[in-house]
Parts: sequence; C-alpha cells; structure tokens
Amino acid sequence: MRLCNSRKAAQWSLLAVFSALLLCQGARGQRQVSLQATDSSDVVTSSTYLDTAGSTDSGSSAAPTPTSSTLPIGSAAVSTVDDDDDPSAAASAWQPPPTQSATVPSPNGAYPNPQWSSLLGKTLYFYDIQRAGQLPSNFRVQWRDSSSTSDGSDEGLDLTKGFFDAGNFIKATLPLSWTLQQLAWAGAMYGESFDSTGQTKYLNRTMRVGLDWLLEASSKPDTVVVQVGRLDDNYWGPASGIPQNRPSYTVTRDNPGTDIFAAVSATMALGALLYSGTAIPAGLNQNGTVASLRDDAYASRLQQRAISMMQLAQSATPQQVYQKAQPYGAQAYPSSDFNDELILAATWLAALTGQQQYAQYALDVFNDNGFPWTSGALNWDSKVAATPVAMLQAAVLRPELSSVFNVDTLRDKSEVWLDAAVDNKMSSFFYTPGALPWWKGDSDGTSMNPMMNAAFLSAIYGPFARGSKVNKYAGWTNFLIDYVLGKNPMNTVYVIGASPNSPLNAHSSMASGGRDISEIDTSPPVMAHTLWGGVLGGPDRKDRFFDQRSDYTQSEPTVDLVSPMVFLSAQRIATRAADPYYVSNLADKPRKVAKRPKSSSQVALEAALPTVLIVLALAIAGFVAFKKRDTIRQWSRQRRMKKIGVSYKKEDFV
Repeated sequence: MRLCNSRKAAQWSLLAVFSALLLCQGARGQRQVSLQATDSSDVVTSSTYLDTAGSTDSGSSAAPTPTSSTLPIGSAAVSTVDDDDDPSAAASAWQPPPTQSATVPSPNGAYPNPQWSSLLGKTLYFYDIQRAGQLPSNFRVQWRDSSSTSDGSDEGLDLTKGFFDAGNFIKATLPLSWTLQQLAWAGAMYGESFDSTGQTKYLNRTMRVGLDWLLEASSKPDTVVVQVGRLDDNYWGPASGIPQNRPSYTVTRDNPGTDIFAAVSATMALGALLYSGTAIPAGLNQNGTVASLRDDAYASRLQQRAISMMQLAQSATPQQVYQKAQPYGAQAYPSSDFNDELILAATWLAALTGQQQYAQYALDVFNDNGFPWTSGALNWDSKVAATPVAMLQAAVLRPELSSVFNVDTLRDKSEVWLDAAVDNKMSSFFYTPGALPWWKGDSDGTSMNPMMNAAFLSAIYGPFARGSKVNKYAGWTNFLIDYVLGKNPMNTVYVIGASPNSPLNAHSSMASGGRDISEIDTSPPVMAHTLWGGVLGGPDRKDRFFDQRSDYTQSEPTVDLVSPMVFLSAQRIATRAADPYYVSNLADKPRKVAKRPKSSSQVALEAALPTVLIVLALAIAGFVAFKKRDTIRQWSRQRRMKKIGVSYKKEDFV
C-alpha cells in the first residue's frame, strides 16, 4: 500500500526510536563483534522449491562470514547472576516494543535488522514469562508472581525453578531438553546475533534457568526427575495459586528411561559447547559464532554431567522409553524411541571431547536402526531427522573424527528426510491447501511444531548442501517461516505480540487472568496479559484458525514451540535477511478468524429436523382428532345430508 510522504516520515521516526531502544536496552555489558562481508557467490537468490510454491519475502541477502569464536580465552563474559534484583539493571531491562512497531519497514542495510531483533527479543521474553520459582525483585515481567515453591521436596530436591512447559503448570524434562538443545545450537552457531542485539544476557539467563533445573533433577545418583506436577488438577488461575505438594516422577537405574538419560546428556553436552566458547560450524567452510557468555567452570560441570548421564543411558537395563518405567509421569509427553537421543548424546560428546569412541557409538546406533527415515516429524519426541546433521557438524568441527564421520556420506544422509519433505514424497505427509506441511498424527496435535522444527533443520543443513540444493533448502526454509509469520490463508502471525495480526487468545492459565476453567473462553473477555513471543499450536489441516482459548491444540504455546523461532530469528539476523513477512505485507490484509465448524451430530440433527417437525405435527393432529372424534363425526354427517337436500334438526345428532 502506497504511503503519503508525511506518513512515511512518521514511520521512519518511529523506526528510529524503535531501533535505538532495541540497541540501547540490550547493549549494556554486551561485546560488539563486527561481521565480515562475503563475496556474491555466497548469496542465496532462488529456490527450485519456490518455482512451484511461489516467491518468498524472507530470503537472505549477502550473508556475512562469521568468526570462529566471539569470546577468546580470558575475555570477560556476561554476568551469571540474575541481576534484576538491582534496580538500575531492572530499569534498563529489555521490554517488548508495541505490536504496531512491527508495521514499520527497516532501513535498507540496517544491521542488526530491527524487526528480526525485536522478534528475537520477544521470543526470549516468553521464557521469562514461563519462569517458575521465587522470582527476583523488579523482575522484568512485572505481572508475574513467584510460584511452585515446594517443587521437588518429595524427592529431597529443589525443583522450584525451571520453566512451566506450556499453558498449564507442569515441568517436563523431555521437551525442556530439546528446547535447551535448540537454544544452545542457536547460541553456538549464530551467537553474534545475540551479542549485536543485546540479547545475550537473556539467552544466558534462559539457558541457566533450564540447565540448572536439569542439573538438580539429575543430581541424585542414577536418578532423573522426568516431570513435576499433575495433568489432572484442573487448576486454572495465576501461578501463585498452584496447588502445592506436587508430585515428582522419576526414572532410575533399576527402573530406567533410556531416552531421558540420553536427552539430559545431549543437552548438557551442547550446553558445555556453548559455555566453553566453542562455535558450531554454519557450513563446510563457514564457522559459526558463539555468544559471549563463556564460563569454563560451568562448562566443565555440564560436561561431567553429560558423561555420567551417557554412561547411565548405555548401562542401565533394559534400555527402554521412559513411560514403561513411569506411565503417569509420561502422560503429557510419551516417547516413541530412545535411539535418536542416544545418537545425539554421543554425537555432541564427540564434538565436545574429540573422542572417537562416542562418534563410533553414534554411527553404530544410527546404522543399526536403518536411519535415516523418509517419514515422521522432527520434534521434541522424534529427532531422527536431526541426527545426521548433528554428526555432520561434529565432523566439520572435529577433523580428528573423520575416520568415523565421513562428511560426504553424512551430507547424503542428511538430505534423505529433507528431500522427502520438500518434494512431497514422504509417507503419511501432505501439504494443506495453504501449503502448510502436514505430518499425519504429529501435526494434528499442533501443526506449528513439526513445521517449525523442519524449518530449523533446513536452515542448519542448507549451507552444507551441494550446488542447487543450497537454494532449494533456503527457499523451503523461507517459505515455512513466511507461513508462520503471516503468509497463510488466515493472514495470521502465529507468534503472540509479534504483529497486529497476531492472535489474541492464547491457552495460558496465568496470562488469561481467569480463575474458572469452565469459563475459559469468556472470563475475562480479553486476555489480562500479553504472552509476548509465544508461538501457538497453529491452524488445522484446512488452514483454519479459530483463536479460541479452550482449543489448546491451536492456541497453546509451549517452550519447545518457541525455541525453533529463537534459532530462526538469530539465523535471519546473521544472514541479513529481509524483514519478517508481516512487516510490509499485511497492512491491508486483516487477520481472519474461522468460524467453528458444526459437529457431525449437529449436521445430522439439522438435516433430520424438518422430518421430525412433520412427524410431530401429524402426531398432534391425530391426537386432537381422536379427542374430538364425536364432533368431527357430527359435522361430517351434517355436510352429507345438506348436500343431498335432506332436512335435519340439530337434536337429531345429539
């Protein structure tokens, strides 16, 4: 839509203020690192996928060549202390800008891109909203209150902190582990994006809150807590009112959960890479950048826990998914396999230590299970698709592993799942009318989750591909991101607070402001608080979105739904991508809200209603005729006699 000059001037003024706020709020204490430009051969300009799917608005322009590490040995790292207790620090804490600012295009060539910087900040802000335990004074999410102050006490542990996994109040180890892995992946591949936007402090805080909780959950010998809280408490209200004495559910050496042990190991190993200042490769000849939060002592602690958890995963028998040991504790997040977790744990330990024994174990489990597969989604449960990509990055990072990890073979293996999805040749998979990729079974529970994870994996692997496939995967990544950010039949941005076209009704107990779960959609009429940065479950297989609080499959944000968006926002900043789709493309496209379709029983009832009414009318007429039968008989005789000219008297019929 064409803007008049005065409106343009106003927009540029707003953007200038907005950009200044973004940089000033977060730049305190952050080390700025310059990026080196690349030549034009690194520019992604087209995609074979887009030949059929349409153009994209989030394509990359010239990508910088990052440095291998943004924090040399001896450099100062960001504070490890949650300094919101300091009033001056709290006053300067980054806050989400108003949604209307998301309609102002960024100046050409601006780095870091103000709009992607804003989205990165909002997604990290979401994790502060989800924080549990005793919150510091002057916490930047001012409406949040302390909560779950007795969690873990039944096991003699302090599990009061950590994150609530979604719109309710349980804490779950399996999805949290994948969340932290993706955040660490982002910080070790595109750390410069966090540094340059002033978000490193919040990445550090999010990582430590999660990692510290996992360290505590795995601190008892041969034991890991897999969940805190129950799904059936039906509590709906603020976090401060959560029912206390919540149960902790555990797996142990004698009653094992192989997937849990390995997931914690993989998370600790990736965390150790991040905090040791190790950059994960962003391409065959492109080093990543690591965020400025090096802490060797913390990295060492994480590494030791990663090793001990891996040993437990390998030695505890029988090797099994954790719901076999803890059926109730796995109700919310049941696991389908443990081999993918074993591969990732061994791979990241190989990358961390350089030891070939871990690499060989990862490769053996990979081959023994016939991986990769050409079916199944990538998400908190199934990570098979990500395993060859992780091994590939470990191989590039550690040349000493080349006798085990063959780079060319791993590139081929990485493309098996991606090609099946991009080319629509995957079993139990299709594209919706609006081109949303749909994994049957997985997407039915939350359509954004497998799609966001697919974009995450495609973004990682794309620069490692050969020839035209670089553009193919880049184009698919852009297309998926654009769908999430407004290029869809509903004109909806599936990130709360990211745009004026974001949904208004998230399934979040503490953000809703309500206290009666039976009135979840109406009390209060408007959400009490904005769930900034929360990525919602997404539309159905017909691309319809109903924006209804009670529809948790569509409207509930989760910690593992947001982590891919953190990664992708950081990647967009590093590769100097154009503004998010919603910035310039939705001004004249209002958000649509689908009407809830009628159920099959409602349709059947409406179809049968005319027949029911006719039968009812006939029944009433018959009943009246029976009751008035003598009167009707008299009237009939009178008519017949009158017709043939016979005189009669009324009394003749009495």
